[in-house]
Amino acid sequence: MDVKNSFMISEFVLLGLTSSWELEIFFFCIFLMAYAAIMAGNLFIVITVTCDSHLHSKPMYFLLGNLSFLDMSLSTIATPKMITDFLREKKTISLWGCMAQMFFLHFLGGSEVTLLIVMAVDHYIAICKPLHYTAIMSRRVLVGSVLLSWAVGFVHTMSQMVFTVTLPFCGPNVVDDIFCDFPLVIKLACTETYVLELLVIADSGLLSFTCFTLLLISYTVILVISEGTLNEMDGGNQSTVSEFVLLGLGHSWSMQVLLFMIFLILYLIIVSGNIVIVTLIITDPHLHSPMYFFLANLSFVDMWLSSVTTPKMISDFLRENKIISFAGCMCQIFFAHFIAASEMVLLVVMAYDRYVAICKPLHYSSIMSLQRCTGLVVSSWTIGFVHAMSHLFVIAQLPFCGPREIDSFFCDMPLVIKLACMDSKNLDMLMNVECGVVGLTCFILLLISYMYILSVLQSSRTGASKALSTCSAHVTVVVIFFVPCIFIYVCPLNITWLDKLLAVFYSVYTPLLNPAICTMRKKR
Repeated sequence: MDVKNSFMISEFVLLGLTSSWELEIFFFCIFLMAYAAIMAGNLFIVITVTCDSHLHSKPMYFLLGNLSFLDMSLSTIATPKMITDFLREKKTISLWGCMAQMFFLHFLGGSEVTLLIVMAVDHYIAICKPLHYTAIMSRRVLVGSVLLSWAVGFVHTMSQMVFTVTLPFCGPNVVDDIFCDFPLVIKLACTETYVLELLVIADSGLLSFTCFTLLLISYTVILVISEGTLNEMDGGNQSTVSEFVLLGLGHSWSMQVLLFMIFLILYLIIVSGNIVIVTLIITDPHLHSPMYFFLANLSFVDMWLSSVTTPKMISDFLRENKIISFAGCMCQIFFAHFIAASEMVLLVVMAYDRYVAICKPLHYSSIMSLQRCTGLVVSSWTIGFVHAMSHLFVIAQLPFCGPREIDSFFCDMPLVIKLACMDSKNLDMLMNVECGVVGLTCFILLLISYMYILSVLQSSRTGASKALSTCSAHVTVVVIFFVPCIFIYVCPLNITWLDKLLAVFYSVYTPLLNPAICTMRKKR
């Protein structure tokens, strides 16, 4: 009986793009011509690549043919249905037709974004390693890469479909779109879907954001290497340094062994502690609130912030020569600034959450909806990415011809800039200004927000003790994270031992203390 009644709705109603009949006729003509052009263009490419024997030996055209096939298939999932619906008064789709649309949209979409990564790798090898291009991009590698892209798309869509098909739908059945998609359909289920909505957002966001980031990084590397190749042809390239030497934290062997044990234990605590927090918040329905959603994201960010430099530092304690490649150095700089800037913005978001909770408690649930919370987290990652890319674009093109020793345990922007074979005074100033825009702006916004919250608490004694405890936890986290960053990047003290101490503090101790402080305060 329960099995039969689990799906009380047999169809969904699609609202489409407009309710005006004249506009629907106009859209019908536009999308019909666009779909015909898509099919004709992509079909022409597939046939040409398949039939022309001169293109069979070129991996680029093999991948282009697969991309055209994916584009043709992806547009066919929803577009024909949308075009015919323009001529219908009632736009309905069956339950299983809706499920099929969602399955194939995410299957083909996930496959395409992965295939774009494969094409970026193909371009990288063709431009940066032309002599080995044929050997690396063999037929077996190409077929394997395409199959891998399809496998990623299948896993991506199945990870969402396996939960969606089991949902009970008993009304309403109106989907405000031109086709069925996971976020809209899940909301129509007759059950609590907070965790599933979060899973869909995280799953799709992880795949698309990871692929987008990898694409930007790959093409940035291609552009940098291409420019370096042109400089070599012009005789103007000075970038002869292929690796850097890290001096680390100490020179005594006994001290290195001691530091190895200490930081290994700390890193294990950081990773395990933050994983426990994220897992508890996801699995415990009582913690599905905006405050804990942001705390889970903070723990996730802290875990990766420590992972950028700490594993390399720990392994270097047991090595006599602490060497890092040029590419590895650039990656450390990029991810350190990417994740750190994201955490700064996330702390501002958490302050905004506390402001709404304390100053506007009656409107809290409507203001801090899941959609807004997700948007704020995505914004923090976006700002961090833009901040890191602006650094990487500049530093990756600097000429390095010696010296190559970095007096720290990881590659950091101020220290690497000093090794460039050029006057770096203006570049140092530019770095300080850019870091100051992100760091000081976030720090000032945080101070202003918490001062305002405290002023509100003084005028209202209701729940002031608990709110003050929560705010004090956030203020403590802000201080231990921002102060080291400000003295390293915005107002450098140029004292070697102090810079190392501050770097250790914000890259190791901050990820260790942040979740501990927040969780202890929230238990009170």
